[in-house]
Amino acid sequence: MLKAEKKNDLHLFDVIKRIRKDDDGSIWQGEKGIYIIRHIEQQKPAGKRKKVPLAKVILNHQFLTGLFASKKLEIYTGDVKDGSRRRFMLFKMIDAQQMEIRIQE
Repeated sequence: MLKAEKKNDLHLFDVIKRIRKDDDGSIWQGEKGIYIIRHIEQQKPAGKRKKVPLAKVILNHQFLTGLFASKKLEIYTGDVKDGSRRRFMLFKMIDAQQMEIRIQE
C-alpha cells in the first residue's frame, strides 16, 4: 500500500449522539464513552493565517483533540497523538443530533 493511500484511509472511530447542548458546548454519547465538546473563545492571530481550534474534545475525562473548521460546514478536523506520530481525525455531522468520527489508520 502506498503511503498516500494509507494516509487517506480513514476508519470509523465512533458514531456519537448529542445528549445536551448549552452556550459553552455540548455533550455527546458514543460507543467509546462520553464526549464533551467545549467551545474555545476565538482570538484571531494578528496578520497570520494560522488555524485556531474552535473547540476541544474530551473523551471520558481525557483530552482527545482540538476541533478545527474545514472548508465544508458539516466537517471538522482534529488529530490525536499516537506514540510518536499523529493520526488525523474527521468529525462529520450526519444531522443536528448525530456525528460520525473517523480516524486515520
